[in-house]
Amino acid sequence: MKKPLWLEIASSQVWLLPAILLGVLIAIESIHTDAHKKMEVDVHGYCNNHKGHQESLKFSGDDDW
Repeated sequence: MKKPLWLEIASSQVWLLPAILLGVLIAIESIHTDAHKKMEVDVHGYCNNHKGHQESLKFSGDDDW
């Protein structure tokens, strides 16, 4: 019995490798986007990179400026 055309294409190694790669990239992007939505972790290190600037914005003494 001959396989259906879609099954021959889906099981081909030429198609399978890019499909797996695409699946991995989609999984990475979904995890990354979920981390941005939850904001439980500093995904790109933005807060850590600008920690010194944030500390300089705090009130420091009796300066009215």
